[in-house]
Amino acid sequence: MDLWDQNLEDADGELATAQFDSGAEHLDVDDDIPIEDGDENLPEHTEFWRLITSSPVYEWLLGSLRRKLHLQPAEPNVQDAIRDRVLETLPSSRRVSRYDQPTIYQVVFRLNWDPASFIAEQEYDISREGFLGKIITITGSDQDAQAMTCLQYLQQTWHSYGADILQLVEATLLSERDYKHSCTLFPHWYPRMLIMSIGTLPDNTQLAAWTNEKEFLVEVTGIESSITEIGEQLAWLGSALRSSPHDSRILYCKPFINSASPSPEPPQAKKRESRAGTRNVTSLSAEQLERKRVNDREAQRTIRQRTKDHIERLERQVAELKVKGEHRRNMALEQEIRALKHQLARASRQEYPGMSYKDAANPNPQAAAITRVLCGIDFKCEDLEQASSSPPLGQCWHHLFRNPTVVMGFPIPYRSRQNTGLEIPLNILADLAQATQVDVFSDKLLIKGFSSLLIPTEYIRDQNQMMWHLRYNVHGDRISYLDGIGAHVRHITLADLESSRHILGWCSDAQFHAGMS
Repeated sequence: MDLWDQNLEDADGELATAQFDSGAEHLDVDDDIPIEDGDENLPEHTEFWRLITSSPVYEWLLGSLRRKLHLQPAEPNVQDAIRDRVLETLPSSRRVSRYDQPTIYQVVFRLNWDPASFIAEQEYDISREGFLGKIITITGSDQDAQAMTCLQYLQQTWHSYGADILQLVEATLLSERDYKHSCTLFPHWYPRMLIMSIGTLPDNTQLAAWTNEKEFLVEVTGIESSITEIGEQLAWLGSALRSSPHDSRILYCKPFINSASPSPEPPQAKKRESRAGTRNVTSLSAEQLERKRVNDREAQRTIRQRTKDHIERLERQVAELKVKGEHRRNMALEQEIRALKHQLARASRQEYPGMSYKDAANPNPQAAAITRVLCGIDFKCEDLEQASSSPPLGQCWHHLFRNPTVVMGFPIPYRSRQNTGLEIPLNILADLAQATQVDVFSDKLLIKGFSSLLIPTEYIRDQNQMMWHLRYNVHGDRISYLDGIGAHVRHITLADLESSRHILGWCSDAQFHAGMS
């Protein structure tokens, strides 16, 4: 059935929230941080509680706990293997201090992945905003898998930055090859907005992406927890968004880190040549160098004054907009103010060639250095199936798709019973079967398309899991309600359908109709 190309409109889900990882587990903490008794009696404890619960870090913690409870790790666990390999490459201080900022790294992920070819093969409409997030993906194994939209899986598994990363990939696909697209990750997603300035998150994670021949490259600058999580998401994306070379069989794909090493300079994308002249500072005489420093200091003072004036003007505009209630414009102006303040702070800390760190405004020489790492991600793709006229038990869902890819090594929700098939939202299941409604035939609920029939075969009520089996006609001829009606579980209602998890693939009497009508 030629249904793999479908994009669904209902892919919008809960917006992702930022992930933060203190990295403090099993580490030595400053001995000079006091721990006092009786803090719970402080009159400000309600303010502390409000501050904690409103933080993105708190939301990430709750999301992590929910994922630990509801998601079953894959075996082997490719997600953890990728995370561990990236962490091994990043030099890390095993000391946590309230006085030091987290170490900032810059990692370039080089993926052996050509998303443009995948989009062309599947004939997706790239003019539609958010088209990548609506693509149906499959994760798991040949016996137990989960199908959902790309954005839904990112939000289910990581709960952070999924929409932002997809937006960056889309922007890169629409651009010329070899040119960078940049964005900064924010705790909330603003549609059709690609942030180009410095962000406001505590970790200030920044991304830049570009393509090079058949490779996709993403440069991530941030703390190690954000970098590893983004690496996991990119590895999953590179596996999920690729086509199987077989028209009738599934491709199974596992990502892996094929190389990871410190890099003095990241791979550079093609840059437009600057028309401004250059002059080597080392060729200047002492008098010329002193004059240059004086001119530079004067230029910096002028820039700072202009920036301060611009900030004050923007702040006045923000105050006026607050009165008028123009909230969207308000947010944009406040963002510009934060970016200008950051640039002003950077300009104030700028030092001249030859100055020591003691002469600079930055007292911490470690903060100015960024460790750069080059990390290659490749993909092992296998055909684990043999062409067969009848699929094994639990695998009837294989015929619902055309040349799909299953991502292996990443988690899916826990099930009460293993080897049962494909978990899939009911609306996507009905759409793939080309059915527009739930039908009632002989007092039994069924989902029927022209040449396909979905029969509920078992309802595990205490687990809210409903098992389905697919009957279909391989020649595309009409299929009858009578085909497979005997396998119906009976005694289910529309309310049961709405409240259940739906798993396609299990039936003790699996049949497949070739040429029957």
